[in-house]
Amino acid sequence: MKFTYEIKNVDTTNKVMEVLFSAENQDDVLVSMDMPREGEDIREAMASYAPVHYWKRKSAAVQNITAGTTGEVYADHPTETKAEYDARIAAEEAAAEAALLSEAQAAQEIVE
Repeated sequence: MKFTYEIKNVDTTNKVMEVLFSAENQDDVLVSMDMPREGEDIREAMASYAPVHYWKRKSAAVQNITAGTTGEVYADHPTETKAEYDARIAAEEAAAEAALLSEAQAAQEIVE
């Protein structure tokens, strides 16, 4: 998708800026983003912050979300809820414990 950008505001103290992104047949979107660092290509920085994903998904139906909804996301498994994470860890621990018990029983049989 081809888009244009215009830097609208620069905050050198915090090393951030506001950029207005535009594309044909799309609403303009104002995005706050990090300022590119020395040696970085500004076009790559703009491409990484451009709201292309938003523009592509804009017409899709959305979930019924209400203010006040909370949740937890774990960085190593961002698609798991806490309950799913806990269940997976419990299963892994149970499997490891069963394997140790099996090894201990096999060792006991050898001794006997």
